[in-house]
Parts: sequence; structure tokens; C-alpha cells
Amino acid sequence: MSKKNQITTCTALEWNDAMRLVDHLMVNKKYKFALLALCGFMLGLRISDLLALTWRTLLGASEIQIREKKTKKIRRIYVNQKLQELVDTVYQKLKAKNPDAVELDKPIFMNRFGKSPISISYVDRMLPIYLNQINVKCERAGSHTFRKSFGKRLYDAGNQTEHSLIMLSELLHHSSVSSTRQYIGLNQESFRQAFQAL
Repeated sequence: MSKKNQITTCTALEWNDAMRLVDHLMVNKKYKFALLALCGFMLGLRISDLLALTWRTLLGASEIQIREKKTKKIRRIYVNQKLQELVDTVYQKLKAKNPDAVELDKPIFMNRFGKSPISISYVDRMLPIYLNQINVKCERAGSHTFRKSFGKRLYDAGNQTEHSLIMLSELLHHSSVSSTRQYIGLNQESFRQAFQAL
């Protein structure tokens, strides 16, 4: 787990690997972790905000509004169909298994004791294990991998333009576009490869 104001150094996943991870977790009945991962990949929230999500916030929602813990800023987020479906599926599976363990106003990602959300260190410890199970190599995989993968996916979906980089910077509440560039892994090697492709 990183210290406050420390720059995180994990890397993003390729989108196909991210979706394979979610599928693998569902097949292996790791429902909450699958939902946590997909929420991270699709919503782009920091782990502290992900762990605070409740069933009431996500069930049936096509849009959510949250106040980010770190920035204290209000953020409106659109929830796509794939995430909506997984939220409903996981809710139904967990409710069928133990109806008392699924409370609408409690955080979704409660630990096994049901007293508090899972810890960030638990996510940091388990994510590399799950990635290893599907033979995905990810340098320094951790809880921030979800948000970085989201950022990289949006940048790629925007055809890697300067405009998409500016939008992503605003969405992630970064202080500058250069911070966002570094955040999603655009470095000198990327620039070198771009020039060689000319």
C-alpha cells in the first residue's frame, strides 16, 4: 500500500487481460473480487472510493454520483451495461448464498467477517495471485492497476489523441496533462516507437 502523496508505480493491464481476469474470477466463484475488478476497470475510481461503494449505489444504476475521498470533488460516472449486469449477477449470487450478508446500505466489498470492507493490502496481495492464475504478467500489480487500466483504455479508445489525454486528465482530476501522460505510461520508449513508425 502506498503512503499518502506517494506516486504509485503499478502498471495498467491490457484490456483483454483485464476482461479475462474478471471472467476467471467469476468462473472460480470469486464474485466480490470480480465485481471489484470490473468496477475499477469501468469506473476509474481510486481503491478507497471503490471499497466504499454500496449495493444501493450500484444496483440498477446507469449513472452514479460520488464525492471522491482524496479530492473531495463530486464526480458523476456513467455505468455501462456490462457492469450493470455483473452487479446484478453478483448481488443475486451472494444473496442466494447468504441473504443476511447482503445489505443495501453496507459497502459491497465487506471482508469475510462482515465488519468492514476488505483492506487495500488484501487487494494488493490477491491481485497478482489471480493474474498469475491466468498467466498475465503485470509489473507491480496492485489496487491502483484497476484505475490505471481504466485510464489507458480511455486513452486508447480516444485514438490516443491529445484531446483524449486532456479529457482523461480532467476526468481523473490530475493537476496537469503531463501527470496523466506519466500516469498511463506514456514515456520516452513510447515516443521512440512512435517516431520509428513514421
